Amino acid sequence: MIASFAYRMVIMLTIALFVAGKLFIVGVLLALWSIYGFLVHPVFKVVKSVMTDGEIRKKRGRLYLVSSLGLFGVVGLLFALPLPKTTLAQGVLWVPGEYRVVSESRGMIDEVLVDDAAKVAAGQVLISGVNPELDSKIQLTEGRIRELDALSRNAQSEGRKTEYRLIAEERAQTERQLERLRELRQGLRIRSPADGVFRLARPEYLPGRYVNRGEELGYILVPGAYVARVLVDQDDIDAVRGDVRAVSIRFAEQIGRIYPSRLIREVPGAHRELPSLALSVDGGGPFALDPEAQGKPRAYSSFFQYEVALEGVPAQRIGERLYARISHSPEPIGYRWLRAGRRLLLERLDF
Repeated sequence: MIASFAYRMVIMLTIALFVAGKLFIVGVLLALWSIYGFLVHPVFKVVKSVMTDGEIRKKRGRLYLVSSLGLFGVVGLLFALPLPKTTLAQGVLWVPGEYRVVSESRGMIDEVLVDDAAKVAAGQVLISGVNPELDSKIQLTEGRIRELDALSRNAQSEGRKTEYRLIAEERAQTERQLERLRELRQGLRIRSPADGVFRLARPEYLPGRYVNRGEELGYILVPGAYVARVLVDQDDIDAVRGDVRAVSIRFAEQIGRIYPSRLIREVPGAHRELPSLALSVDGGGPFALDPEAQGKPRAYSSFFQYEVALEGVPAQRIGERLYARISHSPEPIGYRWLRAGRRLLLERLDF
Protein backbone atom coordinates (compact mmCIF):
# COMPACT_ATOMS: atom_id res chain seq x y z
CA MET A 1 0.00 0.00 0.00
CA ILE A 2 2.83 2.39 0.86
CA ALA A 3 4.54 1.62 -2.45
CA SER A 4 1.29 2.25 -4.34
CA PHE A 5 0.83 5.58 -2.55
CA ALA A 6 4.41 6.64 -3.32
CA TYR A 7 3.98 5.62 -6.96
CA ARG A 8 0.80 7.72 -7.34
CA MET A 9 2.48 10.73 -5.70
CA VAL A 10 5.52 10.51 -7.98
CA ILE A 11 3.34 10.26 -11.10
CA MET A 12 1.15 13.20 -10.09
CA LEU A 13 4.08 15.44 -9.16
CA THR A 14 5.90 14.53 -12.39
CA ILE A 15 2.84 15.53 -14.40
CA ALA A 16 2.52 18.74 -12.38
CA LEU A 17 6.18 19.68 -12.98
CA PHE A 18 5.86 18.99 -16.69
CA VAL A 19 2.74 21.18 -16.94
CA ALA A 20 4.38 23.89 -14.81
CA GLY A 21 7.25 24.03 -17.28
CA LYS A 22 4.73 24.96 -19.98
CA LEU A 23 1.98 26.71 -17.98
CA PHE A 24 3.33 27.81 -14.62
CA ILE A 25 0.08 28.70 -12.83
CA VAL A 26 -1.74 25.59 -14.01
CA GLY A 27 1.18 23.38 -12.97
CA VAL A 28 1.36 24.93 -9.48
CA LEU A 29 -2.40 24.50 -8.97
CA LEU A 30 -2.17 20.89 -10.15
CA ALA A 31 0.71 20.22 -7.71
CA LEU A 32 -1.22 21.78 -4.80
CA TRP A 33 -4.31 19.75 -5.67
CA SER A 34 -2.23 16.56 -5.80
CA ILE A 35 -0.63 17.24 -2.42
CA TYR A 36 -4.02 18.02 -0.89
CA GLY A 37 -5.81 15.05 -2.43
CA PHE A 38 -3.13 12.43 -1.74
CA LEU A 39 -1.58 13.70 1.49
CA VAL A 40 -3.36 16.51 3.36
CA HIS A 41 -6.93 15.28 3.04
CA PRO A 42 -6.20 11.63 4.03
CA VAL A 43 -4.18 12.78 7.04
CA PHE A 44 -6.96 15.15 8.06
CA LYS A 45 -9.51 12.31 7.87
CA VAL A 46 -7.34 10.06 10.04
CA VAL A 47 -6.84 12.78 12.65
CA LYS A 48 -10.55 13.59 12.66
CA SER A 49 -11.50 9.93 13.16
CA VAL A 50 -9.04 9.69 16.06
CA MET A 51 -10.55 12.75 17.71
CA THR A 52 -14.17 11.62 17.34
CA ASP A 53 -13.96 7.83 17.81
CA GLY A 54 -14.90 6.96 21.38
CA GLU A 55 -12.84 3.78 21.63
CA ILE A 56 -9.74 5.47 20.31
CA ARG A 57 -10.22 8.51 22.56
CA LYS A 58 -9.76 6.28 25.61
CA LYS A 59 -6.25 5.42 24.37
CA ARG A 60 -5.51 8.86 22.98
CA GLY A 61 -2.51 9.45 25.23
CA ARG A 62 -0.83 6.22 24.13
CA LEU A 63 -1.69 6.96 20.51
CA TYR A 64 -0.16 10.43 20.70
CA LEU A 65 2.98 9.00 22.30
CA VAL A 66 3.45 6.31 19.67
CA SER A 67 2.69 8.73 16.83
CA SER A 68 5.08 11.35 18.17
CA LEU A 69 7.84 8.81 18.68
CA GLY A 70 7.31 7.48 15.16
CA LEU A 71 7.33 10.97 13.66
CA PHE A 72 10.45 12.02 15.54
CA GLY A 73 12.07 8.72 14.59
CA VAL A 74 11.46 9.30 10.88
CA VAL A 75 12.63 12.92 11.08
CA GLY A 76 15.71 11.81 13.02
CA LEU A 77 16.58 9.18 10.44
CA LEU A 78 16.19 11.67 7.62
CA PHE A 79 17.85 14.76 9.13
CA ALA A 80 19.96 13.68 12.11
CA LEU A 81 21.58 10.36 11.16
CA PRO A 82 24.74 10.93 9.05
CA LEU A 83 25.18 8.39 6.25
CA PRO A 84 28.19 7.82 3.99
CA LYS A 85 28.24 10.16 1.00
CA THR A 86 30.13 9.64 -2.24
CA THR A 87 30.23 11.03 -5.76
CA LEU A 88 30.76 8.61 -8.62
CA ALA A 89 32.28 9.93 -11.84
CA GLN A 90 34.04 8.65 -14.93
CA GLY A 91 37.13 9.85 -16.75
CA VAL A 92 40.20 8.83 -18.73
CA LEU A 93 43.89 8.53 -17.98
CA TRP A 94 45.41 11.72 -19.30
CA VAL A 95 48.79 13.25 -20.08
CA PRO A 96 49.25 16.77 -18.62
CA GLY A 97 49.43 19.67 -21.07
CA GLU A 98 53.14 20.29 -20.52
CA TYR A 99 53.89 16.81 -21.91
CA ARG A 100 51.69 17.05 -25.00
CA VAL A 101 53.20 17.49 -28.46
CA VAL A 102 51.15 20.13 -30.29
CA SER A 103 51.50 22.00 -33.55
CA GLU A 104 52.62 25.60 -33.05
CA SER A 105 51.70 26.63 -36.60
CA ARG A 106 49.37 25.64 -39.42
CA GLY A 107 50.78 23.51 -42.20
CA MET A 108 51.16 20.07 -43.71
CA ILE A 109 53.18 17.37 -41.96
CA ASP A 110 56.17 16.60 -44.15
CA GLU A 111 58.07 14.03 -42.11
CA VAL A 112 58.05 12.31 -38.71
CA LEU A 113 61.71 12.41 -37.69
CA VAL A 114 61.47 10.12 -34.66
CA ASP A 115 60.00 6.64 -34.48
CA ASP A 116 56.95 6.05 -32.34
CA ALA A 117 57.85 4.82 -28.81
CA ALA A 118 61.44 6.11 -29.14
CA LYS A 119 63.26 7.87 -26.31
CA VAL A 120 63.70 11.61 -26.91
CA ALA A 121 65.29 14.57 -25.18
CA ALA A 122 63.75 17.94 -24.38
CA GLY A 123 64.00 20.29 -27.36
CA GLN A 124 64.61 17.51 -29.89
CA VAL A 125 62.82 17.99 -33.23
CA LEU A 126 60.17 15.30 -33.60
CA ILE A 127 58.10 16.35 -36.62
CA SER A 128 58.69 18.73 -39.51
CA GLY A 129 56.05 20.45 -41.59
CA VAL A 130 55.72 22.73 -44.60
CA ASN A 131 53.48 25.64 -45.47
CA PRO A 132 54.01 27.03 -49.00
CA GLU A 133 51.67 29.94 -48.34
CA LEU A 134 53.70 30.95 -45.30
CA ASP A 135 56.96 30.68 -47.29
CA SER A 136 55.48 32.98 -49.97
CA LYS A 137 54.49 35.55 -47.33
CA ILE A 138 58.02 35.50 -45.91
CA GLN A 139 59.54 36.05 -49.37
CA LEU A 140 57.15 38.92 -50.10
CA THR A 141 57.87 40.52 -46.73
CA GLU A 142 61.64 40.20 -47.23
CA GLY A 143 61.25 41.79 -50.68
CA ARG A 144 59.23 44.64 -49.16
CA ILE A 145 61.99 45.28 -46.62
CA ARG A 146 64.62 45.46 -49.39
CA GLU A 147 62.37 47.87 -51.27
CA LEU A 148 61.93 50.03 -48.18
CA ASP A 149 65.71 50.07 -47.66
CA ALA A 150 66.19 51.41 -51.19
CA LEU A 151 63.50 54.06 -50.70
CA SER A 152 65.03 55.02 -47.37
CA ARG A 153 68.47 55.56 -48.91
CA ASN A 154 67.01 57.73 -51.67
CA ALA A 155 64.98 59.83 -49.22
CA GLN A 156 68.01 60.31 -46.98
CA SER A 157 70.31 61.29 -49.85
CA GLU A 158 67.78 63.83 -51.14
CA GLY A 159 67.07 65.26 -47.70
CA ARG A 160 63.37 64.30 -47.52
CA LYS A 161 63.26 63.96 -43.75
CA THR A 162 59.50 63.46 -43.35
CA GLU A 163 59.42 60.75 -46.00
CA TYR A 164 62.53 59.15 -44.49
CA ARG A 165 60.86 59.00 -41.05
CA LEU A 166 57.66 57.46 -42.46
CA ILE A 167 59.66 54.86 -44.36
CA ALA A 168 61.62 54.00 -41.21
CA GLU A 169 58.38 53.49 -39.27
CA GLU A 170 56.95 51.24 -41.99
CA ARG A 171 60.19 49.25 -42.13
CA ALA A 172 60.13 48.65 -38.37
CA GLN A 173 56.55 47.44 -38.60
CA THR A 174 57.37 45.19 -41.56
CA GLU A 175 60.40 43.82 -39.69
CA ARG A 176 58.17 42.81 -36.77
CA GLN A 177 55.78 41.16 -39.21
CA LEU A 178 58.66 39.22 -40.78
CA GLU A 179 59.87 38.11 -37.36
CA ARG A 180 56.40 36.80 -36.56
CA LEU A 181 56.20 34.92 -39.87
CA ARG A 182 59.58 33.33 -39.23
CA GLU A 183 58.41 32.23 -35.78
CA LEU A 184 55.41 30.56 -37.40
CA ARG A 185 57.69 28.77 -39.87
CA GLN A 186 59.95 27.71 -37.02
CA GLY A 187 56.83 26.34 -35.31
CA LEU A 188 56.54 23.82 -38.14
CA ARG A 189 59.55 22.10 -36.57
CA ILE A 190 57.78 20.53 -33.64
CA ARG A 191 60.01 19.78 -30.66
CA SER A 192 59.77 17.58 -27.59
CA PRO A 193 58.64 19.46 -24.46
CA ALA A 194 60.49 17.09 -22.10
CA ASP A 195 62.71 14.02 -21.78
CA GLY A 196 60.78 10.78 -22.16
CA VAL A 197 59.23 8.37 -24.63
CA PHE A 198 57.58 9.86 -27.72
CA ARG A 199 54.16 8.48 -28.69
CA LEU A 200 52.18 9.61 -31.72
CA ALA A 201 48.44 10.08 -31.31
CA ARG A 202 47.60 8.55 -34.73
CA PRO A 203 50.79 7.49 -36.53
CA GLU A 204 49.04 6.10 -39.60
CA TYR A 205 47.30 9.40 -40.47
CA LEU A 206 50.06 11.90 -39.70
CA PRO A 207 52.38 12.11 -42.77
CA GLY A 208 50.86 14.39 -45.41
CA ARG A 209 48.12 15.59 -43.08
CA TYR A 210 47.21 19.28 -42.72
CA VAL A 211 47.17 20.39 -39.07
CA ASN A 212 45.99 23.55 -37.36
CA ARG A 213 47.84 25.50 -34.74
CA GLY A 214 47.41 23.95 -31.29
CA GLU A 215 46.37 20.55 -32.65
CA GLU A 216 47.59 17.62 -30.58
CA LEU A 217 49.91 15.27 -32.47
CA GLY A 218 51.26 13.10 -29.68
CA TYR A 219 52.66 13.14 -26.17
CA ILE A 220 55.77 12.42 -24.13
CA LEU A 221 55.54 9.61 -21.62
CA VAL A 222 57.22 10.54 -18.35
CA PRO A 223 56.78 7.99 -15.51
CA GLY A 224 54.73 9.48 -12.67
CA ALA A 225 53.42 12.38 -14.77
CA TYR A 226 50.09 10.83 -15.76
CA VAL A 227 46.83 12.19 -14.37
CA ALA A 228 43.20 11.16 -14.59
CA ARG A 229 40.84 13.64 -16.22
CA VAL A 230 37.57 13.07 -14.29
CA LEU A 231 34.26 14.51 -15.49
CA VAL A 232 31.86 15.59 -12.73
CA ASP A 233 28.17 16.22 -13.36
CA GLN A 234 26.73 19.67 -12.62
CA ASP A 235 24.54 18.23 -9.84
CA ASP A 236 27.60 16.98 -7.93
CA ILE A 237 30.03 19.86 -8.44
CA ASP A 238 29.20 21.69 -5.18
CA ALA A 239 30.02 18.63 -3.07
CA VAL A 240 33.29 18.03 -4.94
CA ARG A 241 34.35 21.65 -4.63
CA GLY A 242 33.54 21.99 -0.96
CA ASP A 243 34.22 18.65 0.71
CA VAL A 244 36.57 15.88 -0.43
CA ARG A 245 37.94 13.34 2.04
CA ALA A 246 39.37 10.69 -0.27
CA VAL A 247 39.54 9.73 -3.93
CA SER A 248 40.02 6.28 -5.44
CA ILE A 249 40.32 5.17 -9.07
CA ARG A 250 39.43 1.91 -10.82
CA PHE A 251 40.08 1.23 -14.50
CA ALA A 252 37.33 -0.23 -16.64
CA GLU A 253 39.63 -3.01 -17.85
CA GLN A 254 41.00 -3.73 -14.36
CA ILE A 255 38.00 -3.15 -12.13
CA GLY A 256 39.38 -5.20 -9.23
CA ARG A 257 42.36 -2.94 -8.49
CA ILE A 258 41.97 0.34 -6.62
CA TYR A 259 44.46 3.18 -7.12
CA PRO A 260 44.61 5.70 -4.23
CA SER A 261 44.46 9.18 -5.70
CA ARG A 262 44.11 12.85 -4.88
CA LEU A 263 42.51 15.84 -6.58
CA ILE A 264 45.01 18.23 -8.13
CA ARG A 265 42.89 21.01 -9.57
CA GLU A 266 39.65 21.88 -11.29
CA VAL A 267 39.81 22.82 -14.96
CA PRO A 268 38.14 26.27 -15.05
CA GLY A 269 34.65 26.57 -16.50
CA ALA A 270 31.92 24.20 -17.60
CA HIS A 271 32.66 22.05 -20.64
CA ARG A 272 30.90 20.03 -23.30
CA GLU A 273 33.85 18.77 -25.34
CA LEU A 274 34.71 15.23 -24.27
CA PRO A 275 38.43 14.52 -23.78
CA SER A 276 37.91 11.04 -25.22
CA LEU A 277 35.23 9.11 -27.13
CA ALA A 278 35.62 6.42 -24.47
CA LEU A 279 33.41 8.62 -22.25
CA SER A 280 30.56 8.70 -24.76
CA VAL A 281 27.65 6.27 -24.62
CA ASP A 282 29.08 4.47 -27.65
CA GLY A 283 32.37 3.98 -25.79
CA GLY A 284 30.71 2.73 -22.60
CA GLY A 285 30.62 6.11 -20.83
CA PRO A 286 27.67 8.11 -19.48
CA PHE A 287 27.62 11.04 -21.94
CA ALA A 288 25.35 11.16 -24.99
CA LEU A 289 26.94 12.88 -28.01
CA ASP A 290 25.46 15.90 -29.72
CA PRO A 291 24.91 14.80 -33.35
CA GLU A 292 25.05 18.41 -34.56
CA ALA A 293 28.53 19.03 -33.13
CA GLN A 294 31.34 19.53 -35.62
CA GLY A 295 34.93 18.45 -35.03
CA LYS A 296 35.63 17.25 -31.49
CA PRO A 297 32.97 15.11 -29.75
CA ARG A 298 30.57 17.18 -27.66
CA ALA A 299 28.13 16.05 -25.00
CA TYR A 300 24.54 17.22 -24.77
CA SER A 301 24.91 18.48 -21.19
CA SER A 302 27.71 20.45 -19.57
CA PHE A 303 30.10 18.99 -17.01
CA PHE A 304 33.13 20.00 -14.97
CA GLN A 305 36.60 18.49 -15.22
CA TYR A 306 39.11 17.63 -12.49
CA GLU A 307 42.67 16.44 -12.74
CA VAL A 308 43.41 13.58 -10.34
CA ALA A 309 46.93 12.38 -9.50
CA LEU A 310 47.53 8.64 -9.15
CA GLU A 311 50.67 6.53 -8.90
CA GLY A 312 51.82 3.17 -10.19
CA VAL A 313 49.82 3.30 -13.44
CA PRO A 314 51.52 1.85 -16.55
CA ALA A 315 51.72 3.98 -19.69
CA GLN A 316 49.67 1.42 -21.61
CA ARG A 317 46.54 2.62 -19.81
CA ILE A 318 46.68 6.17 -21.23
CA GLY A 319 43.33 6.95 -22.84
CA GLU A 320 41.55 4.14 -20.96
CA ARG A 321 38.20 4.85 -19.30
CA LEU A 322 38.17 4.83 -15.50
CA TYR A 323 35.81 5.17 -12.55
CA ALA A 324 36.44 7.69 -9.77
CA ARG A 325 34.91 7.39 -6.30
CA ILE A 326 35.05 10.68 -4.39
CA SER A 327 34.26 10.36 -0.67
CA HIS A 328 32.69 13.25 1.28
CA SER A 329 31.82 13.85 4.92
CA PRO A 330 28.79 11.81 6.10
CA GLU A 331 25.49 13.68 5.74
CA PRO A 332 21.83 12.87 6.56
CA ILE A 333 19.87 11.78 3.52
CA GLY A 334 17.09 14.32 4.11
CA TYR A 335 19.33 17.26 3.23
CA ARG A 336 20.32 15.51 0.02
CA TRP A 337 16.67 15.07 -0.92
CA LEU A 338 16.00 18.75 -0.25
CA ARG A 339 18.88 19.79 -2.53
CA ALA A 340 17.71 17.36 -5.21
CA GLY A 341 14.20 18.82 -5.04
CA ARG A 342 15.57 22.35 -5.27
CA ARG A 343 17.66 21.43 -8.35
CA LEU A 344 14.61 19.82 -9.94
CA LEU A 345 12.57 23.00 -9.48
CA LEU A 346 15.38 25.16 -10.83
CA GLU A 347 15.74 22.96 -13.92
CA ARG A 348 12.03 22.52 -14.70
CA LEU A 349 10.66 25.92 -13.71
CA ASP A 350 13.69 28.15 -14.46
CA PHE A 351 13.62 29.81 -11.03
